[in-house]
Amino acid sequence: MDPVTTTVAVMTGVTQAINITKTLKELDLKLNEAEGKLKLADLYIALSDVKMNVADLKAAILDKDDEIKQLKEQLQLQDEMQYNGVFYFRALGEKKDGPFCAQCFDSEKKLIRLHNYMSGWWECKTCDSRYEEDVNSGAQRRANTRVAIDYDPLDY
Repeated sequence: MDPVTTTVAVMTGVTQAINITKTLKELDLKLNEAEGKLKLADLYIALSDVKMNVADLKAAILDKDDEIKQLKEQLQLQDEMQYNGVFYFRALGEKKDGPFCAQCFDSEKKLIRLHNYMSGWWECKTCDSRYEEDVNSGAQRRANTRVAIDYDPLDY
C-alpha cells in the first residue's frame, strides 16, 4: 500500500474509533450488556486496523528513507568522479584515488580498480579493458574494450 492510501486508512480508522467511543459513552445504561460488548469489539477491531496501517506507513517511510540515502550516495559518487579522457579517478579532498575502469563505471556505475600489469599498461579484471599510458607525455589512451586480445605483451 502506498503511503497516501495508508495515511487515509489510518485517519479513517481513528475516526471510526472516536465515533465508537462516543457511542459507548452515550449508551443508555439500561441497554442490554450485549450491545455494549458489541461496540467494544468494534472499537478493538478499528484500533487494530489503525495499528496495522501505522506499521505499514512506518515501513513505507523507512523504504523511502533508504531510497533517498542511496540516491544521495550515487549523486555524491558522481560528483567525486573525475575523468581524464581514459581513466576515472575519485577525488577525495586533496587526494585522488584510482585509476578506475571507464567502461565499468560508465555502463554499470561500478568502481573497478585498474591493475598495472606491465609498465605503461593498465587492465580491468572485470571487463578485460586494457589501457596504455604514454610515459613520455603522461597521456593515456584506451587500447581495447571487451574485445578478444590477439596480442598479449606478457606472452612470448
